[in-house]
Amino acid sequence: MSFRRLEPVRVTEGQLEIAPVLDIAIPVHNEEDDLENCVRRLQGYLKETLHFRFAITIVDNASTDATLAIAKHLCHVLPE
Repeated sequence: MSFRRLEPVRVTEGQLEIAPVLDIAIPVHNEEDDLENCVRRLQGYLKETLHFRFAITIVDNASTDATLAIAKHLCHVLPE
């Protein structure tokens, strides 16, 4: 799952300028109780603090609970 906050690419005098990107990977295993709150808090903090693009990737390690379903849900409700 990836969440990306995309900002417009700036073009200056025919040259393409690409802003930095922060990639954050969150490894999880059976985190159904905490995952949604954790990701929402992290995304909110990054949106308020950073002035460049970021991506949050949830890396599920064969969870046996609803972790994967929650990660998929977050991908749809937090598409940035």
